[in-house]
Amino acid sequence: IRSYNNDRVIVLDAGCGEGYYTGALSDKLKENADIYGIDVSKDGVLAAAKRYKDVKFAVASVNALPFKDESFDVVLSLFAPLAEKEFYTQIYNYLLAKRQKEVIANEHY
Repeated sequence: IRSYNNDRVIVLDAGCGEGYYTGALSDKLKENADIYGIDVSKDGVLAAAKRYKDVKFAVASVNALPFKDESFDVVLSLFAPLAEKEFYTQIYNYLLAKRQKEVIANEHY
């Protein structure tokens, strides 16, 4: 994410849960980023939205994303369980902007 320098970066946390890491990222990047978080847990997303006002949260799955193609520069999935092949196919091919693609995923869940 640091490689974007002064460019505004658009980040998705796929599987954000209650938003702990999503909120920390938002605090760190401040006005240099638009941060989004999705999770399948409605309760988790509600808790995250109450706690982290600068982040845009939605109840959604990576299998049915509510975003148009090439919406993000960086996609994170830190501690969410995921089906790797489906995740990478959905995220890498459809969601990330073409100029630079970064996926940061926890592969040892």
